[in-house]
Amino acid sequence: MTTIPLPVPAGLPFASVLSDGTGETTRYRVLRRDDGVRALVPDAGVGVLREVLGRANDPEPWSRHVARQGFATGAGLGLLATERAHLADATLRTRLEALVEGSGLEFSHLAVHFGPPRPNRKPVVHLLDDRGVLVAVAKIGAGPVPAALVLREAAALAALSEQGPLVLLQVPTVVGVGPGPGDSTVLVQTALPVAGRARLPQEPERRRALVELSCGRTSTGARAWLAGLAERVDGLPDADALTDPDARDLVDAARALVAETEEAGWVDDVRCGPSHGDWARQNVVGTPDGVAAWDWERYDRDRPVGYDEAHLALQEVRRAASSGRRTQRGGSRLQASADAFARWQPPHQAGARPERDLGLARLLVLDLVARYGGDATTTAGGDAARVQGGLARLAGWTLPLLRETA
Repeated sequence: MTTIPLPVPAGLPFASVLSDGTGETTRYRVLRRDDGVRALVPDAGVGVLREVLGRANDPEPWSRHVARQGFATGAGLGLLATERAHLADATLRTRLEALVEGSGLEFSHLAVHFGPPRPNRKPVVHLLDDRGVLVAVAKIGAGPVPAALVLREAAALAALSEQGPLVLLQVPTVVGVGPGPGDSTVLVQTALPVAGRARLPQEPERRRALVELSCGRTSTGARAWLAGLAERVDGLPDADALTDPDARDLVDAARALVAETEEAGWVDDVRCGPSHGDWARQNVVGTPDGVAAWDWERYDRDRPVGYDEAHLALQEVRRAASSGRRTQRGGSRLQASADAFARWQPPHQAGARPERDLGLARLLVLDLVARYGGDATTTAGGDAARVQGGLARLAGWTLPLLRETA
C-alpha cells in the first residue's frame, strides 16, 4: 500500500525554509488561529503530542492551564480533529544536527512555532527528544530584520556568558549559530527549565535577578543612550514624505521629543546599565531557583536602569486595556512605567519635580517607536505604502503616550 504525502499547509509561513521539497518527509499536526498557522507539532504518538501541546512558557491562569492539558490529552488520543501535513524538512534537520554536534544534545522531533505576523517574525523550532521533552531551541532568521536579530541575540548570550556566572537570573547559552535553509541564519540555544504551570515572577524576584544582571556595570548619565536613540529616530522616514496623517504625526512627535529631551538637565543624572530590552510576561518565568529569561535579541549594555521593569509595566497596562480592565486609578497612562523608573533610579532631591520619571517613560515609548518603526521600514524594502501602514498602526498606541506631559 502506497502512502500519499499530505500537502504543505496552506498559508504556512516560511514554507520554503521549513520544507524545501527534498529528502524524506515528516508528518506534523497543524495548529491555526484566526491569523493563520501558528504551530506545527510532530505527529509522533500520544505521549509526544501530550508533552508538546501541554507545554506553555507564558504564565497562564489555572483555568487556561487545565484547558490546555485537556486539549493536549484529547489531541493525543485522537479525540480532537486536527489538520495534518507532511514537510520535506530534511535540510532543516541536517543543519540543526550540524549546529548541535559535539554539544551532547540529541533530538528526535521538531515542533515549529510562529508568532503573530510582524516584521521581526521568525520560526522558533523546539528540538525534542523521543518523548517530546524540550532539549534545545532554535531561531531561524529569514530576511534582513529577523536574521540581524538572531545574530544580535547570539552576541548577547555570548556577552552574558562572559560577564561571569549568573545565579538568580537564568539565561540560555549558545549551542551553535550558522547558516540555515534558504539563506537563513539559525541560532540554537539551550532550553530553560519551565516545570508545570508557568508563572510571572513576583516583583522582588525580578528585582533580585535584574540587580544581578547590572551589578557593578552601571554608570551615571544617559547622553550616550539618548544620542543613539536620536540616531535611530533620524532613520525613520521624513515626515514631509508621509501622506498618512497618523504616520506623519508619529514621526513629528518622535523628533520633537528627542529635541525636548536633549535640553533636559535630568538626563545627566540618570543611571544606566545592562538591560534585557523585551522584559515581558512571555519572556520571563519564575523558577524554584530564581528567574528564567529568554529572547535576548533586544539586549543592550547601556539603557536607563529600570527600563526592563518599566517595559513590563507598560505591557501589563496595554494587556489590561485590551481586555477591558483598568490597572490604576486615573492619572497618566504611563504612570506605572514612571513609577518603575522612580523605584530604580536615584531618589529625587527634596522639592524636585519627578519629571525625570515620566520623561524616561516617554523615552521608553520612543525607543519602541524607533525599534518597531525601524523594523517595519527595513522590511518594507522601499514600499512606501507598507512603510506608512506600519507606522500608522504603531501610532495607534504610541502617539498618545508620546504626547503625555507631567
